[in-house]
Amino acid sequence: CTGCRYLRTGCNESCVPFSFHPPINWTKLPKEQFQIIAEKISTLDSLEIEVILKQIFVSKEEQNVCVISNIVKDDVLIIAQYVDLLRNQHEILQELDFAYNGFLFKQISINNDEKIMLKFLIYNDNKIFMIDYLLKTNLYPNQVRAIESSIGSLSKINKEEI
Repeated sequence: CTGCRYLRTGCNESCVPFSFHPPINWTKLPKEQFQIIAEKISTLDSLEIEVILKQIFVSKEEQNVCVISNIVKDDVLIIAQYVDLLRNQHEILQELDFAYNGFLFKQISINNDEKIMLKFLIYNDNKIFMIDYLLKTNLYPNQVRAIESSIGSLSKINKEEI
């Protein structure tokens, strides 16, 4: 595939119904660190939706992060309210709906002076997942192709394989 040079070896996680390749030189956060972050996120009152962290990847420099999570209430209305909340709290650079490889996506790009967040809400078989990329603004131009390739690597896993 054309984007494979930007991707790390695949992650076929049993906890999500799709396979995913993070960008090259991004590694899975060790289990101990993952559990600490998952506990902190689960106690944040600012989240308007309940999420369960599934996986966290960090770039080689550890300045960029990719978080895969599952939205507990798979309710389109709650997602619409969450997107409205994001619009009210952040400067949204771009909002885009698209379909790819059997998935429906809502992409939201949020920017501040230091960081860019690319948030992908992924609708799959009545479940909603999020993949968030948090990048330092100055590193974003060098990572954009790898992130595009990473999102392009999503593919469904047969239910028999789960």
